[in-house]
Amino acid sequence: MSFYFSYSQQIKDTSLIVYFDNNKYSLSADETGKLDSFFLNHQSATIKNISGFTDSVGSSVSNFILAEKRNRSAIALLKKYSFLNKNYPVNNFGETHPASQTDNTLNRRVEIVIQFKKDLGDATKIKPESAVIKKIVLDKLYFKPDLPVLESFSLDYLKRTAEILKTYTDAKFEIRGHVNCPLNVPANSDYMKSMNQLSEDRAKTVFEILKDNGIPAEKMTYKGMGNTEMINPYATTDEEKRQNMRVEIFILNN
Repeated sequence: MSFYFSYSQQIKDTSLIVYFDNNKYSLSADETGKLDSFFLNHQSATIKNISGFTDSVGSSVSNFILAEKRNRSAIALLKKYSFLNKNYPVNNFGETHPASQTDNTLNRRVEIVIQFKKDLGDATKIKPESAVIKKIVLDKLYFKPDLPVLESFSLDYLKRTAEILKTYTDAKFEIRGHVNCPLNVPANSDYMKSMNQLSEDRAKTVFEILKDNGIPAEKMTYKGMGNTEMINPYATTDEEKRQNMRVEIFILNN
């Protein structure tokens, strides 16, 4: 049985990439939706830098100008989010930094490098008067696919978790459920709503099992986080997806 404890917030960089049609600098509806979905769900993100690129068709001067226009298009969209920082480096690289030598569609892009907090355990997000003592990531908790139902072999794991929680006699516990869901899923779509509900239902499942194993209900709360705090926003491997589909328990000062 293993746990990961977080005593501080870790910072991680990631890149958002939006693509443009040939010789165009306006964002398509799909690419706009990609940015909207990300920043609506990650309001703790800060922008480190933005870089514009083009393919090698045309002169280097015209491509430099096109890269600048693509950057401006992305920046104009980001300005509507008042929580985002406004001061960051902007690079107009034109055709000088190709992502691919064979596929020009990958070169017509703007890259937005962002920084965000991996472990959003800030006490003020939970309750102003509470402080986080520890965060437990239940890394050996397995649910049936797309259901809030635990695999039977996970029950003993939760029973042992309950015994650990009982040692915190004066603490309260907040249970958070998370899902793995692509960032470009519209926030108000039926699918995203179902994912949000699944994350809450899985947190509630853990709540109920801990209650059955001796943790008083009045000491616990639960909530679903949907895909708003994914550890790996662009998960590709099974392990990265599993890290996103986690349940966490925040141990709080009472």
